[in-house]
Amino acid sequence: MARAPAKAPKRKRVAAANAAPGIEAPAAESPVAASIVADSAVPAAEPVVESTATSGAAAITLAANCSIKEVAVLRSQLCAVVDSGEPVAIDASAVERIDTATLQLLYAFVRDRLNSDREVTWQGVPAALTDAARLLGVRDLLCLPAAAC
Repeated sequence: MARAPAKAPKRKRVAAANAAPGIEAPAAESPVAASIVADSAVPAAEPVVESTATSGAAAITLAANCSIKEVAVLRSQLCAVVDSGEPVAIDASAVERIDTATLQLLYAFVRDRLNSDREVTWQGVPAALTDAARLLGVRDLLCLPAAAC
């Protein structure tokens, strides 16, 4: 009588170590999984939130490649200034690529600022950002230049 092949053990999903600040990933089940989790960890980036000494306004500088990998860092930077009474300027001049996750995060930030009657300005908006926002239907919602808000 032939025996059925042994089933491979089910794998549990392991959250990325950098999913959210202050939240640790569950312990890995094997040395291989531990290695994968360790290799996927992204070192914390230096903050790019700047405050100009003369006006007190905060400036957020976007990276050239705005992808889901950097969303957690950008989110923490935006959260630091979302309730600021001063205007917030978003410098997008370096953006070459931007994904949906980043645009959703930027939209939520702009929406929250506008709902609180706080100003958001854009600096150096490249075609890559404008085109991506237009394709997703959020160009006007982001209040990009030439969009009435």
